[in-house]
Amino acid sequence: MFGKKSLQILNKYRFISAQYGASIQDYSYLFLIHFFFECRKLTQTVVLPDRFGAILDIRHVVTPNHRSQTTPCHSRQENTDSNSAASVFDDLIAIATSTGHVLFYKTITSPKHNTSNTSSDQTDPVEKDDDGDDGVEIMEYSIHSVFDSSILVLSIMFHPVIHGVFVCTLSSGEVVVLRMQQQQQPLSNATGGTGERLVLVEMDRHEDVHTGLEVWTSGFSLDGDVLYTGGDDGAFCRFTFGKNEDGDESGEENADEDKTKKSENYDTLKAVAQTRDRKTHTAGVTAILAVRLPVSNTEVVLTGSYDCHLRVYNPTTRKFLETEINLDGGVWRLETLHFEGKNGGNEDKQGRLLVLASCMHAGCRIVEVVEQEDGQVVMDIVGRMEEHESMNYASAALRDGEGDESKTTGRGWTVVSTSFYDKRVCTWRF
Repeated sequence: MFGKKSLQILNKYRFISAQYGASIQDYSYLFLIHFFFECRKLTQTVVLPDRFGAILDIRHVVTPNHRSQTTPCHSRQENTDSNSAASVFDDLIAIATSTGHVLFYKTITSPKHNTSNTSSDQTDPVEKDDDGDDGVEIMEYSIHSVFDSSILVLSIMFHPVIHGVFVCTLSSGEVVVLRMQQQQQPLSNATGGTGERLVLVEMDRHEDVHTGLEVWTSGFSLDGDVLYTGGDDGAFCRFTFGKNEDGDESGEENADEDKTKKSENYDTLKAVAQTRDRKTHTAGVTAILAVRLPVSNTEVVLTGSYDCHLRVYNPTTRKFLETEINLDGGVWRLETLHFEGKNGGNEDKQGRLLVLASCMHAGCRIVEVVEQEDGQVVMDIVGRMEEHESMNYASAALRDGEGDESKTTGRGWTVVSTSFYDKRVCTWRF
């Protein structure tokens, strides 16, 4: 069914991050799904043992600087970095669980997969596609019990510049900065599994960031110099990341040099608390996404909340704009769906920014963020999906084609949306 062209697309759009689960007591499931044009195929199910609890977040480890707002959400560009240190973590999937674990799985191409010789009885075999092409499978890579088993790892966010650095937000109210290192000799675990191929080094920890309540989410600025967190106390917190404690900005002429030094000297990386907003949101802050406005190219930060509103934060003034929109449900996750800067080779082109929002009981929303001539920012709902019968906690999308309508209008996407209690995975087009 799937040919070489399909596999080329798979290599470019390898991972769709979608949360799926039954209940906190049940097994959690990790899916790898192929989406090729009109074809949909569930290729593998990985069952995680009870001791890992439920999957609370899934993130694809992407080589720094290959994340770009101009690329589709959960797409990836080919890694042309010749630095082996920068590519050692490629194709890893990081998983946050409800029992304090951070798990790493790896997506691999299996040229001659033997279904009678699988590496784990927890993984369903992956067969070759109908046309005889190689299959792709998820393999256990490194298992880490990082926090106490009573602590939920609520979110994982990787640094956009420094490879292997990520932030965990916890149910205990803590924000923890960790760094991945390759283990020289993998350690076996007690169950005889893969064990630890990585070492996770704690670089920084902030306690009681959100008055002891759950820290639901975090997000970096596009350059990685600022870390934002959102918690159940309704606070939106800002940290400088990897700078002096006074938070002074480096000059533009030294920006590249400063980034290089920061990436080399991991031990000096700290998240220094700067500001805290507790007045804007009327409920917990659950989603954070840094984006660029399509006309001025100015960076802003979108925030989602249990109060059902999507808001815009201005990092320059460190204040929220008056602009907000009610999405009819708690805004649990935000993804950049489409970004097209002004002009782009066409003087008549005004630019477009579309955001995919997972809105719990309200389902999915696609929101257009518009920058007007006077500099005002307005938001409008341009698409919705309301077929879920339970909480929509995560969604992701792949661009359907290249060089056609999808590039000029932002339309032409296959979207995957998931919901919790009804255990439903839906695919739909925008």
